[in-house]
Amino acid sequence: MDWDPDTLREAERLLNRGQPSAPHLDALWQRIQPHTVPARKPWWQAGWLWALVPAAAAGLALLMVEQPQFRARGGSDAAALVEASCGWVEQPCHVGQPAFVRVLPRASGSGVATVLLQSQAGRAWLGDAVEIKMDGTTTLPVKVLPDQDDVQQGLTVVVFRTPVALTAEQRTALLSGDTTGVAPEQVLRLEVRP
Repeated sequence: MDWDPDTLREAERLLNRGQPSAPHLDALWQRIQPHTVPARKPWWQAGWLWALVPAAAAGLALLMVEQPQFRARGGSDAAALVEASCGWVEQPCHVGQPAFVRVLPRASGSGVATVLLQSQAGRAWLGDAVEIKMDGTTTLPVKVLPDQDDVQQGLTVVVFRTPVALTAEQRTALLSGDTTGVAPEQVLRLEVRP
């Protein structure tokens, strides 16, 4: 039995519930395709842009990440020889929280630093004399634990810079408060909170 092409088309249309058939859409596309222009790639799919993404992300990460800093409190940052810190830069000291003292590098890199702590309990040396280096900081091997008595007056760190280590007589005189002959290079005050 031979079917008329119009009858076949009408039967196909009825079977597709009024929607165009696949062969009909293919024929339609074959007539339209020669008149179309290929679409450009969107800007975000450009190859050169994706090559820059890792570099931009790394740069942004460097700008956004804040490095922990220690800064001397109560002293001048530009001329600081010693830093004292109870944590982050703006964090106050708290009772029972350790405070650390570091000797900073100096361009001259000469001499030694001797550090004295004044607290409510009295004066005490924070370790032995530490050589002042031209590069790299030196953390004193002592941690200071403020107690409740230090809340009112805080802690005071006094730094003496000398060409050679202080003699026993000089250390004893400085402990008693006599600074004749050896003046402090830096004085830092650390606030202590309960």
